[in-house]
Amino acid sequence: MKRKEDPQPLSISQPANLDIVSDFAKRLPMKDHPQTVMCRYQLKPGAEPEMLRLIARHWPTLHRAGLVTDEPPRVLRGLPGKSGAGRGTQPRVLVEVFDWKSAASAEVAHRSPEVMAIWEPMGALCEAMEFPHFERIAVDFRR
Repeated sequence: MKRKEDPQPLSISQPANLDIVSDFAKRLPMKDHPQTVMCRYQLKPGAEPEMLRLIARHWPTLHRAGLVTDEPPRVLRGLPGKSGAGRGTQPRVLVEVFDWKSAASAEVAHRSPEVMAIWEPMGALCEAMEFPHFERIAVDFRR
């Protein structure tokens, strides 16, 4: 009986369709813990409606590819604040918070044409973007 060989790893130099990315993501070693990413989008004037349409497709696309956890993202809009009050943020800021399944998930997402078809127009709608990653820690709040 012939043993089925594992598919070859994806090459960074070639894009892959969502089925291949999803298969690759499922084979990633999951010893990594999920990583929370806070995507901060500083939008160009008038870009919010289109950005929200893209955000509505973003997580489902990542989820179908097996790159994010089952927990849906949180999407936040920055509130304007009085000068010096420290409570507001810059105008036209959206934040999307979700969990990658592993540290490698973001790198794998860059190889997916379906993901890039969302990320590229997102970038065109923004003046600036930030993607800090975090890990969850246990804190005993019972003290």
